[in-house]
Amino acid sequence: MLYLYLDESGDLGDLIQSPGTSRHFVIAILEINGDTNKKVMEKAVARTLRNKLHGKRHRQANELKAAKTVFAIKEYFYRQVASIPFKLYAVILDKARFANRRN
Repeated sequence: MLYLYLDESGDLGDLIQSPGTSRHFVIAILEINGDTNKKVMEKAVARTLRNKLHGKRHRQANELKAAKTVFAIKEYFYRQVASIPFKLYAVILDKARFANRRN
């Protein structure tokens, strides 16, 4: 079976000069083929959250956030999933090219 996980980053607002508004909107899709590979990925996420992000120095985390995670933890996670084949697709919209355009 084929598993697809979709996530987005950024906001859809077009006023990029406003504080707190992102310059890009990103859609990412993770593709995993097979039940066994899916289970390995799920275990890797759970193990990383449990072992690296639930300590005294980290707040209670429910998901991995790449922008807010130090590189050593990203490496730890990747070592967990390096043995399984997966594909990652991304669409990146540079909002400056479309911002504030009205008909």
